[in-house]
Amino acid sequence: ACIENGHRVKGVSNLASSKKQGVAIAPSSVQPALAAGPKPIAVGFERRCEACSTFSNGCRLGQPGSQWVGRWLCQVCWRRKIHKIGQDSCEVAEPPSHLQALRLSGPALTEKRSAFQHRESTCCTCGKSSRVIIRSTADGETLLCGSCWLSDDSIDSHQGLADLEGGFDILRQIMLLRAAAHAAATDKPEPAGVNGQGGAGLAPRRVLDQPWPHERILLIWDALGLRSSVLAKLVCQEFGAFLQCIELHDEPSVAEALFPYPEIESEEVVREGALSAVLSDGIFINGCEENPRVLLFELKYLLTSCPPDAAEAERFERAVLVPLASLRKCSAGRRTAVVSHRWWLGSEALEVASASLTDFKFCLLDDFLTDHELRALQNDALSLHRSGHLERGITEQRQGEHSFFGSESKNEGDFLNIGEKPRKWTVQGDHRLWLRDPDPRAPQISILTAALDQLLIAMGSQSSAAEDTRQRLGRIAFRENTMVGFYPAETRARYMRHCDTCGRRAILTAIFYLNDSWQSEHGGFLRLFHDGSSPKVRYDVAPEANRLLLFWSTDECPHEVRAAHRDRFAMTTWFLDGGQRIQREDDEGEGDLNHLTGLLRNASLFAGADLEEETDLRVSPAALRGMGSDQLALAKRFLVTFLRQAKAEAAARLAGCSSCGSVSGSGSVDAAGLSTVAANAAAGRSFTTASLGLGVGGKFGTGEF
Repeated sequence: ACIENGHRVKGVSNLASSKKQGVAIAPSSVQPALAAGPKPIAVGFERRCEACSTFSNGCRLGQPGSQWVGRWLCQVCWRRKIHKIGQDSCEVAEPPSHLQALRLSGPALTEKRSAFQHRESTCCTCGKSSRVIIRSTADGETLLCGSCWLSDDSIDSHQGLADLEGGFDILRQIMLLRAAAHAAATDKPEPAGVNGQGGAGLAPRRVLDQPWPHERILLIWDALGLRSSVLAKLVCQEFGAFLQCIELHDEPSVAEALFPYPEIESEEVVREGALSAVLSDGIFINGCEENPRVLLFELKYLLTSCPPDAAEAERFERAVLVPLASLRKCSAGRRTAVVSHRWWLGSEALEVASASLTDFKFCLLDDFLTDHELRALQNDALSLHRSGHLERGITEQRQGEHSFFGSESKNEGDFLNIGEKPRKWTVQGDHRLWLRDPDPRAPQISILTAALDQLLIAMGSQSSAAEDTRQRLGRIAFRENTMVGFYPAETRARYMRHCDTCGRRAILTAIFYLNDSWQSEHGGFLRLFHDGSSPKVRYDVAPEANRLLLFWSTDECPHEVRAAHRDRFAMTTWFLDGGQRIQREDDEGEGDLNHLTGLLRNASLFAGADLEEETDLRVSPAALRGMGSDQLALAKRFLVTFLRQAKAEAAARLAGCSSCGSVSGSGSVDAAGLSTVAANAAAGRSFTTASLGLGVGGKFGTGEF
């Protein structure tokens, strides 16, 4: 197979085998030969295909186990005979109907017959030999290769959409992308519609480029495919500066483009009649010809997400990181392995950290724990991973039936990556496990939770701390169970942009990172954005070992996890507002507050400074009837929530029960021991024990006790 001194000879079509037998992923330049069992053999001169009788310089021998073993097949027939794709031949005169491409003639689409011909010819524009060509619509005589056809601006890319299913929706998405890109470039809010520029009825201008450096998406398209050729033409003409487009019959170019991504099985992206994409992180998207939403989503990210502002990042580092580093260094001589010693408990450190949360909405504390404590938590996380306790986050967390990418039940285009194919795009790629405190599966987890409680209690009670931060921390009632998160490098795992307040009504997010010697090339940054829907990046946080990241869980801090190129571990805890959670349950019609009891079972009381006083609550004998110790502890958490919320509010006032309308006496305590004064303060609402299900035979909600 033209092997010389253990290397493939330059000029030979190199078709290195992937894990499954497929097409080339190595460039035409010299590289070491791969010996991985049976693989297609390519030669550097023409042979006649024994299936369709056409000559090709890329013929291959049929695979063992098939009826074509030992017989020469051209590229197209090899795919069809060996992989059972398409028709049984590759006649040049008339390609299969389901792979016919468009002929664009004049101002409108007139015919649905193949414009591209599958034959070896020379492009009149670039002078290169091409296996698929098309006649120019300008004169009908000029032959163009696929690349030159894409760049020919005389052809209106919008014409072909009229005959595509869902074509109008695709065009609408393109117009929205244009509008979003212009808004991002001018630092304006993204318009809700497509008429944001130029007045009513006028579409936004085409986007030529953006003023910031950006990556490019590799696009592999089949000129013989109807949908793939139309969509490739459209996105290339619209967003060419953000794409590298290669026609799949240009095998040397395809091989060279895929060479940096050897983990991607080539048959996943080199597919007849298809449009596929590869992101710079090595994540592939296939099936774009039928479901282009994921591709359009990634294009929007490139069009709108500018890197962090250097001046703003420098301001944060000078105001926060430099002072904290100085304070940490001063305490280094006094630091020991004793758990009680915490450098960040100093008044100056607490003042800087609280000011950072007020001014920048987030804070970073490096060397949060001692080295011994860090190793203990690292061992717990590795043990959980190796023992198989961590499960895919996508199996636990539903995406909903009306997400941007489609219905979860239908899973159009497999945006959930149900089969967990390596490197395939998915909405989230993390693995996780929720841990109680304590939990026998991770016996050292309480080291982290105790330190977090200690930090927030000190920050909330520090007189010199920022007032806004103190008030917000004062509303914390619970610490949710700790989530151990793992992002495998094998799948380039990441997590899309989101806010933590959705669903859980969290106040503060705390993430502790466990990754030694993390480098920038490992990726996996937690990217913080500015408030709301703004695409502006606030800061990129590297997941370095012994680093604690704090940020507000509201829509002030949208964030995402970028693709990890190395296995990435973290432990995350959310601090919750109990009163706001109760408000949510009632507003959303949960009725008997079963969701609240789920919260109480899966969260710990935040160890506030007055916890000892609050846990000395008296509960009447009537309410105790039928309760076990666990149920009593759960009821006590419920009562503590109300009393803590009462203290957090400036005042409580008597009001009618928001559920049944009855009125209780001011400050009275009923059979369950629930103070209506405290209840009034909980998110501005008040409840009677009957509506809450407390005090009736030890019942809480519907059968929870």
